[in-house]
Amino acid sequence: MTDPSQPTNEGWGEGVVVLGAHGGAGATTLTHWLPSPSFDLGPVVGPDGAVRQVTSHGRPIILTTRNTVHSAQAASIALNGLRDQGLRVACLVIVDDGAGSTPREAKVRFRMLEGHVGGTERLSFLPTLRGSEEIPPEEELPRKMVSELTRIKELVQKDGTP
Repeated sequence: MTDPSQPTNEGWGEGVVVLGAHGGAGATTLTHWLPSPSFDLGPVVGPDGAVRQVTSHGRPIILTTRNTVHSAQAASIALNGLRDQGLRVACLVIVDDGAGSTPREAKVRFRMLEGHVGGTERLSFLPTLRGSEEIPPEEELPRKMVSELTRIKELVQKDGTP
């Protein structure tokens, strides 16, 4: 995790903060593909269900979550906790968790969250990430994923200052 307290003018302005709604939500991987500076602050909801204090220093926030029912519930808890701290999420990124489709109950929960974030974008499942420590560069990603990443960047820039 990187401390977002040190502003910089490289990349896309002051940067963006990336949070996971839960552990394994894809925050670190997504941060790897975003312009610098991007600050991965890890999961915002702990195993006990408590939302930790977040300091974004005015930077836009991206919240990542998997596409499961449990993950949708964690995303809801995270959004409520961030809102209680006076923070707004610029983009909710729903990371596909395998080849199967998103469960119906999770889809309903994610739709209910749409009005509470600047935008929502899905990020496709990438089989090569399973069991690998290596994160491929953006140039090696499937065209669909590159489009999804572009949309995430656009949502953040539209919502915030990067």
